Amino acid sequence: MTAVIGCDQRKSVLPAGPSLVVDLEAVAKAMGRDAEIAQKVEQATENLNSQLIQAAQEMDKQLQKQKADLGDSPAPADREKYRQTELRVQQQIRNNKAIAEQARQAVRNEQILLFRKEVKPIAARIAQKRKATVVTIANQDVVWFDPSADLTAEVIAEMRAQASSTSEIPKPPSRSEANLQEKTNTAEGVK
Repeated sequence: MTAVIGCDQRKSVLPAGPSLVVDLEAVAKAMGRDAEIAQKVEQATENLNSQLIQAAQEMDKQLQKQKADLGDSPAPADREKYRQTELRVQQQIRNNKAIAEQARQAVRNEQILLFRKEVKPIAARIAQKRKATVVTIANQDVVWFDPSADLTAEVIAEMRAQASSTSEIPKPPSRSEANLQEKTNTAEGVK
């Protein structure tokens, strides 16, 4: 009797040739891209938070005006109407926060995707030179690999060589930067 414990039963296709591994986090850190990504996410977060505060303040003003219009002794129906409005405002604030968090996460994901696209052709060239058929990303899913399969240092060296051989040409704004205002307007505009 054979017991299978803790094994994933999914079938995977194993490459015919050698596999290589690249540690994207190490590459990002070595190239300063981790800090750049963090800075862009922080800028998006600050912008979104500012808009959330502004939207919450506007909703609070409207709520205070409605409360003032009720007077000192509102009718029970008016008190209930105010309470319902107050609940809707609180729900709207929660919704705005969720939308802002999604927008922040989208900025982060896009920055990571842009970085991966930058690394991909470099890793592919190195893999082809080594006659490898696949390059995987070193992460928690990789249990073990032979250190000779790690091409992280080569990727870093090639990226540094490219960076030093090209002058700093300003990059066009990423799609996330271009769409950030639209996403934050959505978070603000759901009043």
